Amino acid sequence: VSTPLTRVVVMDAEGGPAARSVARAVRAEGLYNAYVMKSGFQGWQQAQLPVTLSRGISYEASAADLACGQ
Repeated sequence: VSTPLTRVVVMDAEGGPAARSVARAVRAEGLYNAYVMKSGFQGWQQAQLPVTLSRGISYEASAADLACGQ
């Protein structure tokens, strides 16, 4: 993410409360264009938006973890 105006899309499986919490935390850090994909990852795929699969790292974090910068 390079500027406060960079668009950030946050999603979980269904566009639920976890995604909304993360988007709020991202906005609180100064990235004002953070959006939640309401229909989640399934909606992203149904809209035929690009998906890149990787073996990247994954870990669980709460919205509080993100808000604290951990």
